[in-house]
Amino acid sequence: MRMSIVCPKCDSNTVISIPYSAMSGDGNRISLTGGFKTIPIERMVCVTCGFTEEWIKKDKDLDYLSKKFKPLSKDDYV
Repeated sequence: MRMSIVCPKCDSNTVISIPYSAMSGDGNRISLTGGFKTIPIERMVCVTCGFTEEWIKKDKDLDYLSKKFKPLSKDDYV
């Protein structure tokens, strides 16, 4: 949805982006190291059906997370 601007659930092209700065609360960021390091999350919302996706926009934040946490494997969900 982020790249195509088309909702994967209803095929609507009425998609909005809600940047981190427009949201409040702990659900809109990932807090690390006791709250000193935070990673903002952007939301994409289909205003036709309500489907929502969350994205981390900055590559440096993704790199930080990949070093801090291990990738999941199929065994993690058995």
